Amino acid sequence: GDEFAVVLADAQAEDVHRVGQRLRTAVADLGLGVGLSYGSAAWPADASTKEALLLRADGRLYSSKPTGRGRRAGATGEASGRPAPSERTLVGQVLGVAREALGLEIACLLEVKGGHHVVRAFDGVGEPFDVRIGTAFAVHETVAQRLTDLGIERELVDPSEHELLRDMPTVSDCAMRAFVAMPVRLSSGRLFGVITSISRRPRGPLEPGEERLLALLAETVARELERDEQAEEAAMTGVHALLAALEARDDYTGQHSASVVELASLVAHALGLSEREIRSVEHVALLHDVGKVGVPDHVLQKRGPLDEEEWELMRLHPLIGERIVAAIPPLAHLAPAIRGEHERWDGRGYPDGVHAEAIPVASRIVFACDALHAMTSDRPYRRAMPIAVARDELAANAGSQFDPDVVDALLNVLDATSASGDRVLDGAEAVDLDPDHVA
Repeated sequence: GDEFAVVLADAQAEDVHRVGQRLRTAVADLGLGVGLSYGSAAWPADASTKEALLLRADGRLYSSKPTGRGRRAGATGEASGRPAPSERTLVGQVLGVAREALGLEIACLLEVKGGHHVVRAFDGVGEPFDVRIGTAFAVHETVAQRLTDLGIERELVDPSEHELLRDMPTVSDCAMRAFVAMPVRLSSGRLFGVITSISRRPRGPLEPGEERLLALLAETVARELERDEQAEEAAMTGVHALLAALEARDDYTGQHSASVVELASLVAHALGLSEREIRSVEHVALLHDVGKVGVPDHVLQKRGPLDEEEWELMRLHPLIGERIVAAIPPLAHLAPAIRGEHERWDGRGYPDGVHAEAIPVASRIVFACDALHAMTSDRPYRRAMPIAVARDELAANAGSQFDPDVVDALLNVLDATSASGDRVLDGAEAVDLDPDHVA
Protein backbone atom coordinates (compact mmCIF):
# COMPACT_ATOMS: atom_id res chain seq x y z
CA GLY A 1 0.00 0.00 0.00
CA ASP A 2 1.15 3.53 0.69
CA GLU A 3 2.71 2.87 4.12
CA PHE A 4 6.01 1.36 5.18
CA ALA A 5 7.93 1.03 8.45
CA VAL A 6 11.50 1.69 9.45
CA VAL A 7 13.06 0.16 12.57
CA LEU A 8 15.85 2.26 14.09
CA ALA A 9 17.88 0.37 16.68
CA ASP A 10 19.31 2.32 19.63
CA ALA A 11 17.94 5.60 18.24
CA GLN A 12 17.01 8.72 20.18
CA ALA A 13 14.08 11.04 19.45
CA GLU A 14 16.29 13.49 17.56
CA ASP A 15 17.58 10.63 15.37
CA VAL A 16 14.02 9.68 14.44
CA HIS A 17 13.15 13.27 13.63
CA ARG A 18 16.29 13.64 11.46
CA VAL A 19 15.53 10.44 9.50
CA GLY A 20 11.91 11.47 9.06
CA GLN A 21 12.83 14.87 7.73
CA ARG A 22 15.46 13.35 5.38
CA LEU A 23 12.87 10.97 3.94
CA ARG A 24 10.35 13.78 3.47
CA THR A 25 12.94 15.89 1.65
CA ALA A 26 13.98 12.96 -0.58
CA VAL A 27 10.37 12.31 -1.60
CA ALA A 28 9.72 16.00 -2.26
CA ASP A 29 12.89 16.20 -4.42
CA LEU A 30 11.44 13.58 -6.77
CA GLY A 31 9.19 16.33 -8.11
CA LEU A 32 6.16 14.02 -8.36
CA GLY A 33 3.83 16.19 -6.30
CA VAL A 34 3.74 13.52 -3.58
CA GLY A 35 4.23 14.34 0.10
CA LEU A 36 5.31 12.08 2.92
CA SER A 37 4.09 12.10 6.53
CA TYR A 38 5.55 10.09 9.34
CA GLY A 39 4.84 9.08 12.91
CA SER A 40 7.01 7.17 15.35
CA ALA A 41 6.85 5.33 18.66
CA ALA A 42 9.69 4.24 20.95
CA TRP A 43 9.94 0.97 22.87
CA PRO A 44 9.52 0.68 25.82
CA ALA A 45 8.79 4.33 26.66
CA ASP A 46 5.65 4.59 24.53
CA ALA A 47 4.33 1.02 24.70
CA SER A 48 5.34 -2.33 26.10
CA THR A 49 4.02 -4.60 23.31
CA LYS A 50 4.60 -4.66 19.56
CA GLU A 51 0.86 -4.28 18.91
CA ALA A 52 0.58 -1.15 21.07
CA LEU A 53 3.81 0.20 19.58
CA LEU A 54 2.43 -0.09 16.04
CA LEU A 55 -0.86 1.47 17.10
CA ARG A 56 0.97 4.44 18.58
CA ALA A 57 3.14 4.95 15.50
CA ASP A 58 0.14 4.55 13.20
CA GLY A 59 -1.94 6.98 15.24
CA ARG A 60 0.81 9.59 15.10
CA LEU A 61 1.16 9.04 11.35
CA TYR A 62 -2.52 9.76 10.75
CA SER A 63 -2.56 12.77 13.07
CA SER A 64 0.40 14.23 11.16
CA LYS A 65 -1.20 14.11 7.70
CA PRO A 66 -1.99 17.65 6.52
CA THR A 67 -4.90 16.38 4.43
CA GLY A 68 -6.16 13.95 7.05
CA ARG A 69 -7.20 14.40 10.63
CA GLY A 70 -4.40 16.72 11.68
CA ARG A 71 -2.21 19.48 10.36
CA ARG A 72 1.29 18.67 11.58
CA ALA A 73 3.99 17.65 9.12
CA GLY A 74 5.45 15.04 11.43
CA ALA A 75 4.65 13.49 14.79
CA THR A 76 7.49 11.72 16.50
CA GLY A 77 6.60 11.58 20.16
CA GLU A 78 9.26 14.00 21.36
CA ALA A 79 8.29 17.05 23.43
CA SER A 80 7.66 19.22 20.38
CA GLY A 81 5.40 16.67 18.70
CA ARG A 82 3.43 15.00 21.44
CA PRO A 83 2.80 15.84 25.08
CA ALA A 84 3.66 13.22 27.61
CA PRO A 85 0.78 11.22 29.11
CA SER A 86 -0.39 12.18 32.57
CA GLU A 87 0.87 8.89 33.98
CA ARG A 88 3.30 6.31 32.60
CA THR A 89 1.11 3.42 33.69
CA LEU A 90 -0.71 1.05 31.36
CA VAL A 91 -3.77 3.28 31.70
CA GLY A 92 -1.78 6.26 30.46
CA GLN A 93 -0.48 4.21 27.52
CA VAL A 94 -3.98 3.05 26.62
CA LEU A 95 -5.23 6.64 26.56
CA GLY A 96 -2.34 7.56 24.27
CA VAL A 97 -3.27 4.75 21.88
CA ALA A 98 -6.92 5.87 21.89
CA ARG A 99 -6.08 9.51 21.21
CA GLU A 100 -3.61 8.82 18.45
CA ALA A 101 -5.59 6.07 16.72
CA LEU A 102 -8.56 8.46 16.48
CA GLY A 103 -6.42 11.44 15.53
CA LEU A 104 -7.94 13.60 18.28
CA GLU A 105 -6.26 16.04 20.66
CA ILE A 106 -6.84 14.55 24.09
CA ALA A 107 -8.09 11.32 25.67
CA CYS A 108 -9.24 11.13 29.30
CA LEU A 109 -10.27 8.53 31.81
CA LEU A 110 -13.16 9.99 33.81
CA GLU A 111 -14.31 8.30 37.02
CA VAL A 112 -17.92 8.64 38.15
CA LYS A 113 -17.90 10.04 41.69
CA GLY A 114 -21.13 11.04 43.36
CA GLY A 115 -22.62 13.32 40.74
CA HIS A 116 -19.32 14.23 39.08
CA HIS A 117 -16.99 12.98 36.37
CA VAL A 118 -13.45 13.30 37.79
CA VAL A 119 -10.31 13.16 35.62
CA ARG A 120 -8.23 10.17 36.71
CA ALA A 121 -5.73 10.26 33.82
CA PHE A 122 -5.33 11.86 30.42
CA ASP A 123 -3.08 11.91 27.38
CA GLY A 124 -2.63 15.09 25.34
CA VAL A 125 -2.57 18.80 26.16
CA GLY A 126 -5.20 19.47 28.81
CA GLU A 127 -5.17 23.27 29.00
CA PRO A 128 -7.50 24.02 26.05
CA PHE A 129 -10.10 21.73 27.60
CA ASP A 130 -9.51 22.80 31.23
CA VAL A 131 -8.40 19.25 32.05
CA ARG A 132 -6.05 18.37 34.90
CA ILE A 133 -5.76 15.31 37.12
CA GLY A 134 -8.53 15.64 39.70
CA THR A 135 -10.63 18.11 37.67
CA ALA A 136 -14.30 17.44 38.44
CA PHE A 137 -17.22 18.16 36.13
CA ALA A 138 -20.83 17.95 37.28
CA VAL A 139 -22.32 14.94 35.48
CA HIS A 140 -25.28 16.89 34.09
CA GLU A 141 -22.84 19.37 32.48
CA THR A 142 -20.81 16.75 30.58
CA VAL A 143 -21.15 15.80 26.94
CA ALA A 144 -20.48 12.17 27.92
CA GLN A 145 -23.61 12.02 30.08
CA ARG A 146 -25.71 13.81 27.45
CA LEU A 147 -24.65 11.25 24.86
CA THR A 148 -25.53 8.44 27.28
CA ASP A 149 -28.98 9.98 27.84
CA LEU A 150 -29.43 10.15 24.05
CA GLY A 151 -28.33 6.51 23.65
CA ILE A 152 -25.37 7.41 21.39
CA GLU A 153 -22.51 7.20 23.89
CA ARG A 154 -20.34 5.10 21.54
CA GLU A 155 -20.69 7.42 18.54
CA LEU A 156 -18.26 10.15 17.53
CA VAL A 157 -20.17 13.42 17.12
CA ASP A 158 -19.49 17.06 16.35
CA PRO A 159 -21.08 18.68 19.45
CA SER A 160 -21.06 22.13 17.83
CA GLU A 161 -23.41 20.82 15.10
CA HIS A 162 -25.72 18.79 17.38
CA GLU A 163 -28.90 20.63 18.41
CA LEU A 164 -28.90 19.09 21.90
CA LEU A 165 -25.19 19.62 22.54
CA ARG A 166 -24.14 22.90 20.91
CA ASP A 167 -25.43 25.11 23.74
CA MET A 168 -23.57 23.24 26.51
CA PRO A 169 -20.89 25.45 28.15
CA THR A 170 -18.28 22.70 27.90
CA VAL A 171 -18.79 22.63 24.11
CA SER A 172 -18.65 26.36 23.48
CA ASP A 173 -15.86 27.12 25.99
CA CYS A 174 -13.29 25.03 24.14
CA ALA A 175 -14.79 25.13 20.61
CA MET A 176 -15.30 21.37 20.69
CA ARG A 177 -15.75 19.81 17.22
CA ALA A 178 -15.26 16.07 17.89
CA PHE A 179 -16.20 13.96 20.90
CA VAL A 180 -16.56 10.26 21.62
CA ALA A 181 -17.11 8.38 24.90
CA MET A 182 -16.75 4.69 25.70
CA PRO A 183 -18.01 3.36 29.06
CA VAL A 184 -15.58 1.51 31.36
CA ARG A 185 -17.36 -1.26 33.27
CA LEU A 186 -15.75 -3.54 35.85
CA SER A 187 -16.33 -7.30 35.80
CA SER A 188 -19.02 -6.85 38.45
CA GLY A 189 -20.98 -4.74 35.97
CA ARG A 190 -20.38 -1.54 37.95
CA LEU A 191 -19.76 1.53 35.82
CA PHE A 192 -16.37 2.92 36.77
CA GLY A 193 -16.49 5.80 34.32
CA VAL A 194 -15.77 6.58 30.68
CA ILE A 195 -12.89 7.00 28.26
CA THR A 196 -13.44 10.17 26.26
CA SER A 197 -11.50 11.56 23.33
CA ILE A 198 -11.94 15.17 22.20
CA SER A 199 -10.71 17.57 19.55
CA ARG A 200 -11.24 21.12 18.35
CA ARG A 201 -10.93 19.81 14.78
CA PRO A 202 -13.86 17.97 13.16
CA ARG A 203 -13.55 14.47 11.78
CA GLY A 204 -15.94 11.88 10.40
CA PRO A 205 -17.79 9.14 12.31
CA LEU A 206 -16.01 6.16 13.85
CA GLU A 207 -15.05 3.37 11.51
CA PRO A 208 -16.01 -0.17 12.70
CA GLY A 209 -12.39 -0.97 13.53
CA GLU A 210 -12.04 2.20 15.59
CA GLU A 211 -15.13 1.41 17.65
CA ARG A 212 -13.84 -2.12 18.31
CA LEU A 213 -10.47 -0.68 19.33
CA LEU A 214 -12.10 1.75 21.78
CA ALA A 215 -14.15 -1.07 23.31
CA LEU A 216 -11.01 -3.20 23.67
CA LEU A 217 -9.11 -0.32 25.29
CA ALA A 218 -11.98 0.25 27.74
CA GLU A 219 -11.85 -3.43 28.71
CA THR A 220 -8.07 -3.18 29.14
CA VAL A 221 -8.46 -0.19 31.48
CA ALA A 222 -11.14 -2.01 33.52
CA ARG A 223 -8.91 -5.08 33.93
CA GLU A 224 -5.96 -2.92 34.96
CA LEU A 225 -8.03 -1.05 37.56
CA GLU A 226 -9.23 -4.34 39.03
CA ARG A 227 -5.69 -5.76 39.05
CA ASP A 228 -4.51 -2.71 40.96
CA GLU A 229 -7.27 -3.15 43.54
CA GLN A 230 -6.52 -6.86 44.02
CA ALA A 231 -2.78 -6.22 44.37
CA GLU A 232 -3.46 -3.49 46.92
CA GLU A 233 -5.65 -5.76 49.03
CA ALA A 234 -3.05 -8.55 48.92
CA ALA A 235 -0.33 -6.13 50.01
CA MET A 236 -2.48 -4.88 52.88
CA THR A 237 -2.66 -8.44 54.20
CA GLY A 238 1.13 -8.48 54.56
CA VAL A 239 1.19 -5.02 56.13
CA HIS A 240 -0.96 -6.22 59.01
CA ALA A 241 2.08 -8.16 60.30
CA LEU A 242 4.00 -4.88 60.52
CA LEU A 243 1.10 -3.20 62.29
CA ALA A 244 0.95 -6.10 64.75
CA ALA A 245 4.61 -5.53 65.60
CA LEU A 246 3.87 -1.84 66.23
CA GLU A 247 0.87 -2.69 68.40
CA ALA A 248 3.07 -4.99 70.48
CA ARG A 249 5.22 -1.95 71.32
CA ASP A 250 2.31 0.45 71.85
CA ASP A 251 -1.13 -1.02 72.50
CA TYR A 252 -2.83 2.37 72.09
CA THR A 253 -1.61 2.77 68.48
CA GLY A 254 -3.35 -0.41 67.32
CA GLN A 255 -6.69 0.40 68.98
CA HIS A 256 -6.44 4.01 67.83
CA SER A 257 -5.81 3.12 64.17
CA ALA A 258 -8.78 0.73 64.04
CA SER A 259 -11.13 3.43 65.36
CA VAL A 260 -9.73 6.09 62.99
CA VAL A 261 -10.33 3.74 60.04
CA GLU A 262 -14.02 3.46 60.88
CA LEU A 263 -14.44 7.19 61.42
CA ALA A 264 -12.47 8.15 58.29
CA SER A 265 -14.50 5.74 56.16
CA LEU A 266 -17.76 7.35 57.29
CA VAL A 267 -16.40 10.83 56.54
CA ALA A 268 -15.19 9.74 53.09
CA HIS A 269 -18.67 8.42 52.32
CA ALA A 270 -20.21 11.67 53.58
CA LEU A 271 -17.94 13.66 51.23
CA GLY A 272 -19.18 11.61 48.26
CA LEU A 273 -15.85 10.01 47.40
CA SER A 274 -15.77 7.06 45.03
CA GLU A 275 -15.49 3.48 46.26
CA ARG A 276 -11.84 3.37 45.25
CA GLU A 277 -11.07 6.64 47.05
CA ILE A 278 -12.91 5.45 50.16
CA ARG A 279 -10.82 2.28 50.20
CA SER A 280 -7.64 4.37 49.89
CA VAL A 281 -8.79 6.59 52.78
CA GLU A 282 -9.36 3.47 54.88
CA HIS A 283 -5.89 2.15 54.03
CA VAL A 284 -4.25 5.49 54.85
CA ALA A 285 -6.15 5.58 58.16
CA LEU A 286 -4.91 2.10 58.99
CA LEU A 287 -1.32 2.91 57.99
CA HIS A 288 -1.04 6.52 59.17
CA ASP A 289 1.01 5.56 62.25
CA VAL A 290 3.07 2.79 60.64
CA GLY A 291 6.14 5.08 60.62
CA LYS A 292 6.19 4.89 64.42
CA VAL A 293 8.01 1.58 64.06
CA GLY A 294 11.06 3.82 63.56
CA VAL A 295 10.44 5.93 66.67
CA PRO A 296 12.55 4.88 69.70
CA ASP A 297 10.76 3.06 72.52
CA HIS A 298 11.65 5.72 75.10
CA VAL A 299 9.67 8.24 73.03
CA LEU A 300 6.84 5.98 71.86
CA GLN A 301 6.17 4.54 75.33
CA LYS A 302 6.78 7.66 77.41
CA ARG A 303 4.09 8.09 80.08
CA GLY A 304 4.21 11.87 80.09
CA PRO A 305 4.50 14.89 77.80
CA LEU A 306 7.25 14.84 75.19
CA ASP A 307 10.06 17.36 75.39
CA GLU A 308 11.13 19.24 72.26
CA GLU A 309 13.90 16.78 71.35
CA GLU A 310 11.50 13.83 71.68
CA TRP A 311 8.92 15.75 69.72
CA GLU A 312 11.41 16.19 66.85
CA LEU A 313 11.88 12.41 66.80
CA MET A 314 8.12 11.86 66.76
CA ARG A 315 7.78 14.25 63.82
CA LEU A 316 9.86 11.87 61.71
CA HIS A 317 7.20 9.19 61.64
CA PRO A 318 5.30 10.48 58.55
CA LEU A 319 8.57 10.37 56.58
CA ILE A 320 9.39 6.88 57.85
CA GLY A 321 5.85 5.76 57.03
CA GLU A 322 6.11 7.20 53.54
CA ARG A 323 9.32 5.23 52.88
CA ILE A 324 7.80 2.00 54.18
CA VAL A 325 4.66 2.30 52.07
CA ALA A 326 6.50 3.53 48.96
CA ALA A 327 8.65 0.37 49.06
CA ILE A 328 5.51 -1.80 48.59
CA PRO A 329 4.58 -1.36 44.89
CA PRO A 330 0.80 -2.01 45.18
CA LEU A 331 0.60 0.52 48.04
CA ALA A 332 3.08 3.08 46.71
CA HIS A 333 0.28 5.40 45.57
CA LEU A 334 -0.68 5.84 49.25
CA ALA A 335 2.78 7.15 50.20
CA PRO A 336 2.05 10.88 49.55
CA ALA A 337 -1.04 10.70 51.78
CA ILE A 338 0.94 8.97 54.56
CA ARG A 339 3.59 11.71 54.32
CA GLY A 340 0.96 14.47 54.40
CA GLU A 341 -1.14 13.23 57.32
CA HIS A 342 0.15 15.99 59.64
CA GLU A 343 -0.02 18.86 57.14
CA ARG A 344 -2.33 21.70 58.19
CA TRP A 345 -4.89 23.47 56.02
CA ASP A 346 -3.10 26.80 56.68
CA GLY A 347 0.32 25.42 55.68
CA ARG A 348 1.81 25.35 59.20
CA GLY A 349 2.01 21.58 59.44
CA TYR A 350 4.85 19.17 58.76
CA PRO A 351 6.97 17.81 57.11
CA ASP A 352 6.53 20.03 54.00
CA GLY A 353 4.29 22.91 55.05
CA VAL A 354 1.91 22.44 52.10
CA HIS A 355 -1.59 23.85 52.49
CA ALA A 356 -5.23 23.55 51.48
CA GLU A 357 -6.01 21.29 48.53
CA ALA A 358 -2.32 20.63 47.87
CA ILE A 359 -2.66 18.18 50.77
CA PRO A 360 -4.04 14.80 49.61
CA VAL A 361 -7.72 14.45 50.50
CA ALA A 362 -7.04 11.19 52.38
CA SER A 363 -4.49 13.03 54.55
CA ARG A 364 -7.00 15.77 55.36
CA ILE A 365 -9.68 13.28 56.34
CA VAL A 366 -7.42 11.09 58.47
CA PHE A 367 -5.82 14.11 60.18
CA ALA A 368 -9.18 15.39 61.49
CA CYS A 369 -10.41 11.93 62.51
CA ASP A 370 -7.04 11.20 64.12
CA ALA A 371 -7.27 14.40 66.18
CA LEU A 372 -10.86 13.73 67.28
CA HIS A 373 -10.10 10.21 68.39
CA ALA A 374 -6.91 11.30 70.17
CA MET A 375 -8.69 14.12 72.02
CA THR A 376 -11.44 11.82 73.26
CA SER A 377 -9.10 9.01 74.38
CA ASP A 378 -7.89 8.26 77.89
CA ARG A 379 -4.12 8.09 78.17
CA PRO A 380 -1.99 7.15 81.18
CA TYR A 381 -0.92 10.78 81.66
CA ARG A 382 -4.26 12.56 81.07
CA ARG A 383 -8.00 12.06 80.97
CA ALA A 384 -10.06 12.07 77.77
CA MET A 385 -11.66 15.28 76.61
CA PRO A 386 -15.51 15.24 76.57
CA ILE A 387 -16.86 14.76 73.06
CA ALA A 388 -18.69 18.12 73.17
CA VAL A 389 -15.43 19.94 73.94
CA ALA A 390 -13.60 18.00 71.21
CA ARG A 391 -16.30 18.99 68.70
CA ASP A 392 -15.86 22.65 69.66
CA GLU A 393 -12.09 22.35 69.18
CA LEU A 394 -12.56 20.87 65.71
CA ALA A 395 -14.99 23.60 64.71
CA ALA A 396 -12.71 26.34 66.09
CA ASN A 397 -9.77 25.02 64.06
CA ALA A 398 -11.65 24.46 60.79
CA GLY A 399 -10.01 26.56 58.11
CA SER A 400 -6.74 26.84 60.02
CA GLN A 401 -5.64 23.39 61.09
CA PHE A 402 -8.31 21.32 59.34
CA ASP A 403 -10.05 21.29 55.98
CA PRO A 404 -13.40 23.01 56.76
CA ASP A 405 -15.33 20.64 54.47
CA VAL A 406 -13.84 17.64 56.25
CA VAL A 407 -14.75 19.09 59.66
CA ASP A 408 -18.34 19.71 58.50
CA ALA A 409 -18.60 16.13 57.24
CA LEU A 410 -17.05 14.76 60.45
CA LEU A 411 -19.45 16.68 62.69
CA ASN A 412 -22.38 15.55 60.56
CA VAL A 413 -21.20 11.94 60.90
CA LEU A 414 -21.06 12.34 64.67
CA ASP A 415 -24.59 13.78 64.68
CA ALA A 416 -25.92 10.97 62.51
CA THR A 417 -24.26 8.17 64.49
CA SER A 418 -25.37 9.73 67.77
CA ALA A 419 -28.97 9.90 66.56
CA SER A 420 -28.89 6.26 65.43
CA GLY A 421 -27.18 5.01 68.58
CA ASP A 422 -24.09 3.81 66.69
CA ARG A 423 -20.67 4.21 68.32
CA VAL A 424 -17.80 5.53 66.22
CA LEU A 425 -15.55 6.33 69.18
CA ASP A 426 -14.67 3.43 71.42
CA GLY A 427 -15.35 4.16 75.05
CA ALA A 428 -14.06 7.54 76.22
CA GLU A 429 -11.33 7.38 73.66
CA ALA A 430 -9.52 10.65 72.06
CA VAL A 431 -4.46 15.47 72.58
CA ASP A 432 -3.79 18.69 71.91
CA LEU A 433 -5.00 19.14 68.36
CA ASP A 434 -1.89 17.62 66.89
CA PRO A 435 -2.49 13.97 67.82
CA ASP A 436 1.22 13.26 68.38
CA HIS A 437 2.15 16.38 70.32
CA VAL A 438 1.06 15.59 73.86
CA ALA A 439 0.62 18.85 75.77
